[in-house]
Amino acid sequence: MYKELRNIEKREDGIYLLNKLGHVAKIPLELEENLNKYAVLKTISDDTPEFILELADIGLLEYENYTPNEDKLYFDDSILKSKDDKPVYKGPIIAHLAITNMCNMNCDYCSVRNMHGKIKTGLSTEEYKKIIDKLVDIGTFQIGLTGGEPTTRKDLVELVKYVASKNVACNLTTNGYVVPEKLIIELKNAGLTQVQISLDSYKKEVHEKYRTKGSFDRAIETAKLFKKHGFIVGVDTVVTNNNIDDIEDFMIFLEKNNFDGLTIIKLKQGYLDLETFKKEVPEYNKYAELIDKICRWKGKLEVTIDCSSVNNLCKTLTEKEQSKIHSAGCPAGHTLISIAPNGDIYPCAALTNENYKIGNMLTDNIKELWQTNKTLRKLRGIKNHIEGKCKNCKKIDVCRGGCRGIADSLNGKQYSSDINCKYTYKEVI
Repeated sequence: MYKELRNIEKREDGIYLLNKLGHVAKIPLELEENLNKYAVLKTISDDTPEFILELADIGLLEYENYTPNEDKLYFDDSILKSKDDKPVYKGPIIAHLAITNMCNMNCDYCSVRNMHGKIKTGLSTEEYKKIIDKLVDIGTFQIGLTGGEPTTRKDLVELVKYVASKNVACNLTTNGYVVPEKLIIELKNAGLTQVQISLDSYKKEVHEKYRTKGSFDRAIETAKLFKKHGFIVGVDTVVTNNNIDDIEDFMIFLEKNNFDGLTIIKLKQGYLDLETFKKEVPEYNKYAELIDKICRWKGKLEVTIDCSSVNNLCKTLTEKEQSKIHSAGCPAGHTLISIAPNGDIYPCAALTNENYKIGNMLTDNIKELWQTNKTLRKLRGIKNHIEGKCKNCKKIDVCRGGCRGIADSLNGKQYSSDINCKYTYKEVI
């Protein structure tokens, strides 16, 4: 039977399923009859179609007599190949919507402070609702509310409730610095089920090296309050040379303290000066060793790596191992867009500068931009535009040339190879 299903939608190219965790699966139209047949059952038999079992493996279906196989992940692999500049989906699957440029912390490596700091004010409640309506209309399945710090907005609960009313998954990213229990209860009643809290280490001094003093204790307390009220609580961790040696112990700490997930994010330059960024961004092979350990993690904590970490998988996983996991590389232009507090659209939060600006959600036609915008088309067809060693690498379809944000910072060019990647083995011609 369906498990925590958030939305199901039949489109021209398939049937899309979304659960409360944000997992999306695309089912071919010819399998609709079998989907309808098996999705209402409590138990299954030996002749159950493979795709039904795969949906159960990622938590979209559940059966009393079936134990999910955690080594298998079902996903639509049509987005893995950068064949051309045409979008696979009619719109972005995920949208990161920054609802404020205000923040009660001052993190040194904030990836959006440079751009968001130039915005005098955010939009009104009704303007954000118009943006949400446009995203829903174009087929977006998940809207992540970000900032700045989204909890500084007085209408946060109203916006969460509005997203939830559209049968779209809503996720909140917060630094956890000032989140009273009263607000947490209101967010739960509004329909929010999942939050991501920024936390870089289980060591206070390590976490606070690049973040506000006192933020560690507040983040931990906020996480406990969210867990108390039944939320799925994940952690966003920016990996630098400051904390890379502690990540394994950090994972154990998070599991012992009942966190649900950890997302590993490779450092982007953000507000750091270039020399500090170069000093703190982890060396490729060392980071690859960490990613390898994460992929072989046997604990209950669900650990995810961000898109900029996919090129490190090329170093550590065999081709067979990599085929079992969803490692589609950069999602910009394929499944993701990022929206600034004034409605300006960018490919992702790491590319929030004028060179990558796509348009504005309030003044432009997002449907048309998604199909025809030059920047999005180049990102989709990155293998036809990238310069340097990545151009002839067999893994270009997997990692899509690494992180454009990191490559831009290190090389000063939009479509240069990510020189942080040291993958130069037999796979490179």
